Amino acid sequence: MPRKKRKKEKESSFEITAFFGPSPATKVETKKPTETKTERVATSEVSVKPSTPITEDLEARLLEYIRVRRKVPKSELYKWSKLHKITPASLYRALISLEKKGLIKKAFDPQVEELAYEIVE
Repeated sequence: MPRKKRKKEKESSFEITAFFGPSPATKVETKKPTETKTERVATSEVSVKPSTPITEDLEARLLEYIRVRRKVPKSELYKWSKLHKITPASLYRALISLEKKGLIKKAFDPQVEELAYEIVE
C-alpha cells in the first residue's frame, strides 16, 4: 500500500516549542530603561528585613497563647493565626524559631491524633 505524503507548510502557525518563547531568529531586542544609583539604593533599603520585629512580636504572642493553654494542637494554632490575620508562613517561622530557642516542643498528642505544641518547663 502506498503511503500518503504529508503536505509541508512553509510557515506553520504553530510550533511545538512555542511555549519556550520567541525563537532567536524572531527575537526582537528591546532596551530596558536603566536604573539610576538612587533608585537601586532606595529599593535595597526597602528590602532590608522588616519582618524581624514583627516575628519577635508574633513569637511573644504565640508563646503566651501556648503558655495559657499548656498544650495546643496544630489545627487550633492555625485557627488562632487565621483569627488574628497571621499568615501560615509567619506562624510556622515563629514556631520553628521558638523550638530552636528551646521554649516550646512539639509532640504527637494521641488524644486529638495530631501534633501539639507545649511549653518546655
